[in-house]
Amino acid sequence: MPTHYISLREVRAYNGWLPLRVKGEVLSRIEGGTFQTSRKPIVDEDGDEVIVDDVVVYVEGEAVEPSFIDPDKGVVGLETPPAGNALVTADYSWHPVGDGEIALAIEAAEDEIESATGIRFYPHEKVERLKIHRGSEFSLSEPVISVQSLKVYDAGGRLVDGQAGYEVVSHETGLLRLKNYSAGTPTPPWYLTAPLEVEARYVAGFSETPPQVRKTALLIATYWILARVARQVGFSEDYGGVVAAAFTSDDIGERLSILRGEIERLKAGLPKRVLRA
Repeated sequence: MPTHYISLREVRAYNGWLPLRVKGEVLSRIEGGTFQTSRKPIVDEDGDEVIVDDVVVYVEGEAVEPSFIDPDKGVVGLETPPAGNALVTADYSWHPVGDGEIALAIEAAEDEIESATGIRFYPHEKVERLKIHRGSEFSLSEPVISVQSLKVYDAGGRLVDGQAGYEVVSHETGLLRLKNYSAGTPTPPWYLTAPLEVEARYVAGFSETPPQVRKTALLIATYWILARVARQVGFSEDYGGVVAAAFTSDDIGERLSILRGEIERLKAGLPKRVLRA
């Protein structure tokens, strides 16, 4: 089941922030088996969310697997410290926009989308109890992937049916219909209309993230990163190199303005959580 709407790799590809490969760099020893790269942060080149397989260290030409990597600081550790005069080199990928920064931007994008819609767009279990005042149809508060169980209670809260029959009228809007029950029907002895109560246990969200949600998340994540770049250009060694060479402050400001307008337009068209009085 998806847990994020977009990947780090998608953000990089959309913005052209592709990893920059360094080959055969002589590492500076910090102490013992700990070494420093000249460029940082180190990034996950192949997008598999594992960074250690993207760094190859050579001790006197022989490949040695790193024991740990601190990508933000550009620090590489070896389990067995090489001899003091040993030549230690490495192949690795880096970019001034690090994986950690993109991950935070993706989380910020998801938070903004979920706050605006009231919906988590990945599958998640939920239990919801609500009243039906008339008829047999009712809407759950989120889109429905599947219903695990549906219970029906009478107006006094007594269980009528622990496995009630139903049909899903609309997965996207969460609209369901009871098969054998209808609220608001006069019942003896007083023939007063009475509501029903239902308790639904279901898997809410979307089995696949809708394209519009993915696009919105991509733009928000980009906006979040560019806003940070705009604040740091001229003050950061990393941003002042590769990124600042591609943008001026005016360029970034103009793009941020365009992005925010497009983000708000896309957010307005996203599905919203069903609100009940």
